[in-house]
Amino acid sequence: MKPQQLLLPIFLFFIAQNLNAQTFKAGITAGVNWTQIDGDNIGGFTKPGLSAGVISEIPLAQNWGLAFEILYSQKGSTSFLTTSGYDFTLYYDYAEMPLLVKFHDPKGGLTFGAGASAGRLVRYKYTESKVDLTDIYFKDHKPNNWDWDYVLEGSYQFNDVWSAGIRWSKSMGSFRFDPSSNFNRKQLHHLITLRTSFLFSTLFKK
Repeated sequence: MKPQQLLLPIFLFFIAQNLNAQTFKAGITAGVNWTQIDGDNIGGFTKPGLSAGVISEIPLAQNWGLAFEILYSQKGSTSFLTTSGYDFTLYYDYAEMPLLVKFHDPKGGLTFGAGASAGRLVRYKYTESKVDLTDIYFKDHKPNNWDWDYVLEGSYQFNDVWSAGIRWSKSMGSFRFDPSSNFNRKQLHHLITLRTSFLFSTLFKK
């Protein structure tokens, strides 16, 4: 069994251990990724993308929790003015499974998290001056099917239902080799996510 295939069974085990205690939290989240690719000769978090999915958390100890999410996340990079005088956009869409340890400030409001995420590539595309050149661009160097990321986040809980936060994530290793790069030829995803979350499980507490 591959390492990423262990995430869901572990998560389900924790759910089974905690459901009877009425401590399981679940909800939905949506936000915007601001992304770039380290190693594509372009800097800046210039490409927006969707980040949305389901979230859950179970307590580990006082003020600590284990969070698991299933997200659809759009990454990539774009430039409307390059040194060559043309614009391009790289699209990478992933089904992601972040697993984070979270600390909740006992004074209330703030939450901090750290962990890792496994992303399964769903779609990739390259356009140049709005022309689809995917087959040409990826002909000899296709991206990996999986991308593993470091994840750090901070959020603020406004009430029992709503929260908002910011998340930083970056590839642990190269997801694609680009021989045309002038700098780092091992490409890495790098993104900042602004998002809001809704915990519907709190509506059913006794």
